[in-house]
Amino acid sequence: MTFRRPQSYGRGDAPQDVALPVACPSCKSPAIVAAAKVPSAIGYWRCTVCGDIWSPARTAAPVTHGWRA
Repeated sequence: MTFRRPQSYGRGDAPQDVALPVACPSCKSPAIVAAAKVPSAIGYWRCTVCGDIWSPARTAAPVTHGWRA
């Protein structure tokens, strides 16, 4: 059995037109902070209210593969 990583996996494939977030996608709170020193759309963000962690680029990217049962 072998494992193959999808060709579209990685930071270089992030959509370029993704804007910086202004609110948490889960609770809609504007109290969000970037995990990195320099905020970017391909980095991870955390909501200080609900604790959700997300990446705007990954949220905006279409799903190209999924889990198989």
